[in-house]
Amino acid sequence: MSPNVSIRHVPALDGLRGLAVAAVLLFHAGHLDGGYLGVDLFFVLSGFLITTLLLVEVEESGRVRLGGFWARRARRLLPALAGVLVGVSLYALLVAEPSELDRIRAEAFATVAYAANWRAVFTGHDYWSLFQTPSPLEHTWSLAIEEQFYVVWPLVIVGLLAWWKRSTPKAVLAVAIALAAVSTSLMVALHDPQNPSRVYYGTDTRAAAVLYGAALASALVIWGPVRTRRARRALDAGGLAGAALLALAWFGLDGSSSTLYHGGFVICGLAATVVIAAAVHPEAGVVSRALGWRPLCLLGLVSYGVYLWHWPVFLVIDANRTGLTGWWLFAARCAVTGLIAVASYLLLEMPVRRGALKPRSWRTLLPAGAIGLVVLLLVTTAGGSDRPAAAQAKANPMAVIDGNSTATMQLQRKWVDSLVPPSRPRVLMTGDSVALTLSSGAPREATSPFAVTSATIIGCGISTGAARGLDYVLPGDVCKHWPEVWERGLAVFHPRAVVLLSGTWDVQDQLVNGQTLRSMSPELREHLLVGLRTGLRLTDAAGARFVLLTAPCFAPVNTGRAAAFENLSETKRIKWFNDILMDFAAAHPGSVDLIDFGGFICPDGQFQRSVGGVMQRPDGIHFSTEGARRAWRWLAPRLTRVLETVPAPPQ
Repeated sequence: MSPNVSIRHVPALDGLRGLAVAAVLLFHAGHLDGGYLGVDLFFVLSGFLITTLLLVEVEESGRVRLGGFWARRARRLLPALAGVLVGVSLYALLVAEPSELDRIRAEAFATVAYAANWRAVFTGHDYWSLFQTPSPLEHTWSLAIEEQFYVVWPLVIVGLLAWWKRSTPKAVLAVAIALAAVSTSLMVALHDPQNPSRVYYGTDTRAAAVLYGAALASALVIWGPVRTRRARRALDAGGLAGAALLALAWFGLDGSSSTLYHGGFVICGLAATVVIAAAVHPEAGVVSRALGWRPLCLLGLVSYGVYLWHWPVFLVIDANRTGLTGWWLFAARCAVTGLIAVASYLLLEMPVRRGALKPRSWRTLLPAGAIGLVVLLLVTTAGGSDRPAAAQAKANPMAVIDGNSTATMQLQRKWVDSLVPPSRPRVLMTGDSVALTLSSGAPREATSPFAVTSATIIGCGISTGAARGLDYVLPGDVCKHWPEVWERGLAVFHPRAVVLLSGTWDVQDQLVNGQTLRSMSPELREHLLVGLRTGLRLTDAAGARFVLLTAPCFAPVNTGRAAAFENLSETKRIKWFNDILMDFAAAHPGSVDLIDFGGFICPDGQFQRSVGGVMQRPDGIHFSTEGARRAWRWLAPRLTRVLETVPAPPQ
C-alpha cells in the first residue's frame, strides 16, 4: 500500500458534518439565510470520503469489489431511510391534508428510487417555495444526488483502473477536475433566472461539489499531505479563509440569488475543499482542533439521521400545534429531531452496520422490506385526488373553492351549507399567489368567527391584462377570467365579505388588449380602477361587503429572477397601488372597507423576513404557513368587526 494512503477516523470530519447539518436546520427554521449551503458541504465530504475508500481499495488489492462497496453503502443508508419512510407514512395517515397525499406518494417512491431530484426537475418544482407548500420529503433530493454518485463513480474508477492500472489515482484526479469543469459550465449555460430549479436540482449541474471532494482525495493519494512547516501553516490559513468564506455565504447569500449559479456554488465548493484538506492533515492545526469540538462531533455522528428526520419533525411540530415561536420553537424541534436521530443511530443504523444482519438475511429482508414499504405507502396515501370533493372539503375547508381548479368550482351549495352553517359568516379570499399563501393560515376551527375559502388565481390581481415578465408562467389571457372565478365563488359559497389582497402583479407594466400600460401611469391607474369597480359590482350583487387589504412591501432586489419580481422592491410602486385602494374605499364608504394589512406586515414600510422568530415570507414575497397564521391573528378581529356590520346574505 502506498504510504500516502490511509484510512483513519478524523474527528474534525464529524465536526464538519455537524456544522453542515446545523446550517441546514437553521435555514429551515428561518434563522440562517444561506444555511442551505450546508448541503454542498455534505456533497464535498461525500466525494472525498467515497473516493478515498475506493482508491485505498485499489492500492491494497488492485481492484474494486463493486458488490461489497454497494452492500456497505446499503447498510449505511437504507435502514435509516426506511425508518423515515415509515414515519412519513404515519404523517400521511394522521397529519397530511387530502390534497397532499398524491404528492407525498410520488415523492416517497422517488425517494426510494433515489430519483427525488429529477422528479423535482421534471415536475417544475421550486425549492424556494418549500415554506409555502411543504412536503415531508422535500429534502431528499440531495440524498438522491449522493446515491447516484455512489452508483456511477465506482464504475468510473473501475473503468479507469482497467485502462491506467497503477496510475489510476492520477487518472481519477484528471477526470474529477474535467467533470467538475463540465458540471460548472452546464450550470452557467442552463441557468434560467426565471426558473433556477433545473440547475439547482440537476445531478449534472450539482455534481461539481462532489467532484471537488473526489479530486482532493485523489491528490492526497498521489502526493500525500503537505509536509513542511510553512506549507502546513499555509494550509491552515487557507482552511481558515475557506471557513470565513463559507460563513459569509451562509449568513448572506440568499438562495434565489443568481450569484449562486455564476460562481457562488463554485467558490463555496472550493472553500469547503480547502477546509477539508486542512481538517484531515495528520498534524492537528487550528481548523482541525476547532472542528474537533466534542458536541459538534457528536452531532456529526448522527447527522444522517438528523438530516433525514428534521424536516418531517419541523412540519409536525409547528407554532400552531405547540404555541411556541422563535428560538423556543427551534429548540423543541431540534430536541425531538435529536432524540429520534439518536434512537435511529443506536437501535437501527449501528446494529446493521456492525453485521446484525448476515448477507443471507439481507437477500431476504431487502426485497421483503421494499415491498412492505411500498404497500404501506400505497395504503397511507390512498384517497388523495380520488377522494370525493365533499370529503376533501371536510378535511380542508380551504379547498371548497379554488380559483385554479375547475372540479372544485362545481361543488353544489347544498353540501357547502352542510360544511359551513348559513349562520356562520363566510369570507371569500381573492387575489394572486400572495393571497393564496395568506389563505393557508386562515382559522379553520369550527369555533372561529368565520369560514374562509379561496378564489385566487396565481399570477392575477385585479388587472385583466398580463404583467410583463409573467408570460413564462401563464398564458397572456388567463387574468381576463378572474371576474368569472369570483362569480362562481360567490354563487357557491355565498360569502358575507370578499377580501382582496392584490398588487404583486398589478404594479407591473400590463399588456392589455395588445397595448402596454406602464407602471404608475394614469392609464394603468384607470385600468385598475375598472377592475375594482368590477369587483365591487360583483360583490354588491351577491350582497357581500368588499374588503380591500393594502399590499405589503416586498424584499429588496436580490432574487436574481425576472425583472417583474425585482420591481416589487420599489416601495413607490406599492405606495402608488395602495393609494388607489385608499381612494377607491373613500369613494365608496358604504360598500367598501379598507384594512391596512400592508402597514402591519411592513411597519414603517420596512420589509421583515421573519417576525418573532417566525419565518414570515421566506422568498420575500409569499407567506409561509406559520407566517400566514400569525398574520391572521392580527387580521381576524379586524375582519370580524367588518362582518358584524354586514347583514347575512339571502338564503
